[in-house]
Amino acid sequence: EDELVEKMKDLGDFDHNDQSLRVVTLLEKKYIKWDGLNLAWETLEGIIKHNGPLINSGGIDKALPVTLAALQNETDFELNGYASLEAQIAGLADDIAYNNHDVEDGINAGLFEVEDIAELALFKEYYARITNDHPNLEKRRMVFELVRELIGAMVEDVLKQTSLNIDALNPQSADDIRNAGRAMVEFSPLMLENLGELRDFLYERMYKHPDVLRMCYGARRKMGAMFDAFMDEPRLLPLDWQDEIKEGGDRFETARVVCDYLASMTDRKAVEEYSKIFS
Repeated sequence: EDELVEKMKDLGDFDHNDQSLRVVTLLEKKYIKWDGLNLAWETLEGIIKHNGPLINSGGIDKALPVTLAALQNETDFELNGYASLEAQIAGLADDIAYNNHDVEDGINAGLFEVEDIAELALFKEYYARITNDHPNLEKRRMVFELVRELIGAMVEDVLKQTSLNIDALNPQSADDIRNAGRAMVEFSPLMLENLGELRDFLYERMYKHPDVLRMCYGARRKMGAMFDAFMDEPRLLPLDWQDEIKEGGDRFETARVVCDYLASMTDRKAVEEYSKIFS
């Protein structure tokens, strides 16, 4: 992603969230009469406002991403408001899954140990109880049990805090949620503080670990090399992707197709494609 952002900096830009919107509104071609998946306004709104409002009450303070800008010209997505309650729940569920999977992946990769996270406020109580009740529990089951406990605690915390927020607002319509001026679905202040400690830990012990940085550096090099190769010779692209480049199209249009193709790849597909081109 970082490499695509850099390569597209002067060619129309790349934004991760906007690319998701691009997939469901333009790149998926399933129907005869239109491109995209024909999603409801509310569903698109949830994707667009995944991280909250995109503009403040004073108006747009920076250019909108390319796909959103085009959609906003056709349909008003009320970018200064929050998403629906359902979309806010989906957004926070993503955070819950992301953090817990990173803990599990970090331990399984040997970047840190169970005993390391046991010192964090989020895990301390559960670790003490599990080790007391099951003193000889194998590491694999310990990891699963800790993650299961934390997911449950985070979900219960969200439910409790969200109920308090809704009771205080007393909304009478979906628009009351959108115009509340704050997210209704959120963690409690204590949970946010503890999650901050976890994120700091993961940043230092996982995201900035030498093994992870080396892997990311190699991935950026591969992605950048493929971008340059496809831009220099678009006929290296698969035939169906070549068809997306309009005859007489300029460098900006070619770059967008190349970017779409690279962004569509899984990690494994990207490694295979790099090998086909350069090995």
